[in-house]
Amino acid sequence: NGIIVGAVRRCLIEDCVASGNGWDMPRKGNGPAGIWAWNADAVTIERCISHDNKTSPGSGDGGGFDLDGGVTNSVIQHCLAYCNAGAGFYVCQYPTAPPFGGNVIRCNVAVDNLCGLLVWAAPRERIGGCDFDHNVVVQRGGKEAFQVWEAERVEAITFRNNVFLC
Repeated sequence: NGIIVGAVRRCLIEDCVASGNGWDMPRKGNGPAGIWAWNADAVTIERCISHDNKTSPGSGDGGGFDLDGGVTNSVIQHCLAYCNAGAGFYVCQYPTAPPFGGNVIRCNVAVDNLCGLLVWAAPRERIGGCDFDHNVVVQRGGKEAFQVWEAERVEAITFRNNVFLC
């Protein structure tokens, strides 16, 4: 991982760069991300860049920015994610995580990541309460602009005024 915060309240991450993380991921399963938070409240990630992050072969993650299980009232804004092995910006709810909600992903740019924007909830978990607003996603080479995995477990996720160039 590049920068990871967990079990915190009121955290600010700004003007940072995370690059090349996860290249030595030793196991299969979920992998690292450039800049992310889990089980946290009121986290702001802004004006950051996350690029060229990796993951182990056949594994998930390896993305740019992530609000993960149990994150509430948090925002990722004015950030750039490019050329990551996973999604540029994603939200996830892992098994047994505290509730997730009140989060915003806004005014970001994602270029040529495995996927631009991603929403995922683990089996028997639900994820909701996140707005994706005013983001720009540029995907070349047939890569997907956004994905929602396990859509039946996703509630109250909104996409507004985003631009997708594929």
